[in-house]
Amino acid sequence: MKRPSSLFLLLLFSGLPYGQIKAQLLFSDTILHLGYVPQGSEPQVGVYLSNRDTVIYKIKPEHICGCTAFEKSNYTIAPGEKLFLPVKYQSSGNAGEVKRGYYINYTNGKVKKRVKVSFDAIVDTVPINHKVSAAEKACYRWDRVYINAGKVPEGPPVTFRYTLYNCSDTTLIIKQVQSSCGCVTPQWSREPIQPGKTAEVKAIYSTSGRPGYSQKSLHVQLGDGGTQVLTLSCEVIPEKEFPEPVPVIK
Repeated sequence: MKRPSSLFLLLLFSGLPYGQIKAQLLFSDTILHLGYVPQGSEPQVGVYLSNRDTVIYKIKPEHICGCTAFEKSNYTIAPGEKLFLPVKYQSSGNAGEVKRGYYINYTNGKVKKRVKVSFDAIVDTVPINHKVSAAEKACYRWDRVYINAGKVPEGPPVTFRYTLYNCSDTTLIIKQVQSSCGCVTPQWSREPIQPGKTAEVKAIYSTSGRPGYSQKSLHVQLGDGGTQVLTLSCEVIPEKEFPEPVPVIK
């Protein structure tokens, strides 16, 4: 006698008639733990959506606090498609243990739902780094020299931002910025930094093809002979290794 298939048994015990598998919109996760987050960084707190339905869904993220940033206000996801919803947590102005979140509203024309994505972090206020050049006694300060962006999805580049403050009475120039790896592209202002003003150094990290934990550095050379090493790190999570999707339509 032929044994019944595993699909038939699943349907039998689930109470669903054979051939009537209920379609769903799935989320990769709705609770995120960022761990240590340096103040001023913008770690990714977006999630993946998977449309297991037979119709198109319209997606609209919604702020709970002013600490989240959305790239777009509306998305659509077709049947069978996967979509990464990019959301960044703006940690500036926060300190200590924080619990935040945002809503994802979605509809397929008949069903309207709202799901809350929650995340927590420990925002650390790194002391300002004071440096005085031995060459000309120039004074400059970095807002931070190490940034950990936490978990980020593979694919989109991650931007790390460092701010240099000129606390001397003369102009300051960022002469050169070199990265420890070709996967990090440095960007900085070539204009002289006037006394009392700031300049930004950015490190753009390419995550494509680089899963796992990574730590890189930038070597900054100033015009007066001063140097500074800036460190960046993150954990790149491949899409295939995201947690098993959780059904949100019953």
